[in-house]
Amino acid sequence: MNSSYPLLSRSRAGWLFGAAGAALLAAQAVLPALPDSTAHQVAVAAAHRGAVMVSALAFLVAGVLLVLGTTALNQLTLERGRTLTRVGLILTGLGALWPVAGRASYNAILVAVTGNADRSTTVSAVHAVSDSAAFSAFLPLLVAFAVGPVVLAMGLRRAGALPIWPAVLWLAGVMIVSATESSSRAGAALGMALVAGALGWIGWAASSRLRSWDD
Repeated sequence: MNSSYPLLSRSRAGWLFGAAGAALLAAQAVLPALPDSTAHQVAVAAAHRGAVMVSALAFLVAGVLLVLGTTALNQLTLERGRTLTRVGLILTGLGALWPVAGRASYNAILVAVTGNADRSTTVSAVHAVSDSAAFSAFLPLLVAFAVGPVVLAMGLRRAGALPIWPAVLWLAGVMIVSATESSSRAGAALGMALVAGALGWIGWAASSRLRSWDD
């Protein structure tokens, strides 16, 4: 079944997933390592406001592209792996909101508040945001972001469209980013490169190989 919207046709899903991965990689690559300490985060962001803002925009674009990609793949009709694939698409679509609601918004807040000359006030403001109940409400989106593509890849693997490696790449990438983003810009970029590769692989398999089976 083809979508009445060309951008959301299943044939575009591979491009959308690949572009989302590229945007995630760009967002992480330009972002300086932000230490765990709020005061140090503010200091780094104040010294690299332009890079942090570019990163926020790239995370925003990545989230939008990933939502569009999962919408395009919603047209998949499978005999095997249907339930896993459907759950994976839902989780990936929800998780796509994390780069927007979590990363992009937090980076944008850092840019906004570091324009204030009073450093102590800035640190207090960022600390209040990161510790607020409203911000913690986005944490389920982070969980969905971490597990959604794995479930989706496993569903497509059951359908015979993928090997296990995209799921492994995704998990490895997420773990590397989580372990290094506060201390190593290069390490976090490497992890996000694995994430981007996994997304591109999943999107290509779902849009190209499964479409050829339908034909």
